[in-house]
Amino acid sequence: MRRGMGWVQQACLRVIEKWERANEWPTTYNIAGDVYQVKRDKNGNRWISHAQYVAVKRALEGLQRKGRIIGFRLERARSPTDGRTELCHHWMTEQRAIKWLAERREITRWRESGRWQERLARFVQKAKAIGMKLD
Repeated sequence: MRRGMGWVQQACLRVIEKWERANEWPTTYNIAGDVYQVKRDKNGNRWISHAQYVAVKRALEGLQRKGRIIGFRLERARSPTDGRTELCHHWMTEQRAIKWLAERREITRWRESGRWQERLARFVQKAKAIGMKLD
């Protein structure tokens, strides 16, 4: 029996598409905050519960297995003393991945950076492994 997307997966996909319309890609933490409509405190912080984070993480992993989105982490976005780097995975749809990859290839060609070429190759390999067609 095939199962459709649950409400958390549907909400995650809507959030990612909303961020893409703003020409940005969200992190796991941003998605969890938007899915559960967590309000910011007076300091601008959002406090996501562990259960909310885990539910979103599982939903995102399921969407990635289906080839609907891809997650990656290019740079460390958190302090080196904070071990929660999984909160910093960025997520995008296949359409945004195609556009992003074209932009990155142009920049890489200009810089001729071996490090970026390796990262782009890993990104393409991962995308193809989940069924995305980026070329």
